[in-house]
Amino acid sequence: MKRKCIFCDSSKSLSNEHIFPVWLLNEYGLTNEMFAGHYVNIDTFEPVNKSRTMNYNNFKNGLVCRECNNGWMSELESKAIPILKPIMSLAPDSLAILVGNQQLLSKWIYKTAYVLSYGANYRKIVPLAHGREFMMGSIPSGVSIDVGFINTLDYLVLQYHLTSKCNVVTARDKFSEYNSVSNEPYIITLKLNKLLVRVNL
Repeated sequence: MKRKCIFCDSSKSLSNEHIFPVWLLNEYGLTNEMFAGHYVNIDTFEPVNKSRTMNYNNFKNGLVCRECNNGWMSELESKAIPILKPIMSLAPDSLAILVGNQQLLSKWIYKTAYVLSYGANYRKIVPLAHGREFMMGSIPSGVSIDVGFINTLDYLVLQYHLTSKCNVVTARDKFSEYNSVSNEPYIITLKLNKLLVRVNL
């Protein structure tokens, strides 16, 4: 099967997109560090016997074309950085920043979760149609983004799962009514320093 961009469906000029942005790795000194990803069954919360340990800097997705990577994705990243940095460190005005930038933050979270899902060494449960819909400017129908904070750890833990028991929510942005092309729900969670995020279908 010919490899194509998971956003625009182009097979031209595919690049190696960092799943966790370079600025994020530099911010926490993780460029040469290792991480382990694990999977959890969405029905039973039991671990799936499939894991991956690798270098953060080498964790890339080769299914993003250069036009998407250097165009709208780069623009989204640039706009999100000044919002994400204070929120991830739980600055005093984090909640106000978050509430004032919900749409932008939600889009960055979804972009990161989607690219992560297609860089994972496990079955791809997020439909490609969601990437197409997202590239057109909106969070896919039926998807919600949950955001929370935790103040007990001062370092960055990047993990990905198919599901999570996390239910600490300080802000929620529900999008349009359920109209998804996927019959299978998916949940992707990330912990970025003190910021907790969850993408739900």
